[in-house]
Amino acid sequence: MTANAEPMSQEDFMKMYQPKIDKVKAEKLNPRKQLDLGILMLDVFCFDGKIRILKFSDQNLVACVNPESVQKLVMRGWGITKNEGMFTGSSHGTECDNTLTISFKEKAPPASTIIYKIRKAMMLEFAEILLWQPISVGKESTDTNIVLGITGVYNLSEEAKLKDTIKTIPGVMDIELTQKGCV
Repeated sequence: MTANAEPMSQEDFMKMYQPKIDKVKAEKLNPRKQLDLGILMLDVFCFDGKIRILKFSDQNLVACVNPESVQKLVMRGWGITKNEGMFTGSSHGTECDNTLTISFKEKAPPASTIIYKIRKAMMLEFAEILLWQPISVGKESTDTNIVLGITGVYNLSEEAKLKDTIKTIPGVMDIELTQKGCV
């Protein structure tokens, strides 16, 4: 995605995306292979009666688990299932790439700790659609700075909540959220 790209229409997006969905269904691909193919996390398919669950502490892990395991995993804080009634709108092709830079006084905690806190906050206070967007750790990260790529469109209230959540992590000095581009 680039800042100068033309927005993709829903119709054009589906022309590109539908063959991927068809391949997933025909080959019954596992979640990792679906994500590698370009299937969005919120669209991952599970087969053989398994349920989709998003792992909180991982950048982009969606797992398919047995129904009897779901409640245990959710209760342990491992992850969350997608509300099948969630309104996702027709926003495919109109996403924003954001960079979240978190500076620490001393050595930063593992990125998984930060991602876990962000996803937990999203679960409680944000639009559910944002919870299912990918989070990636940037190559620019250092011992005292964590750089995360976060996809989605955040309103001012959600941006403030995100920053407030991150401020609860010990040693945080500064937080900067910048929008890189929307398509």
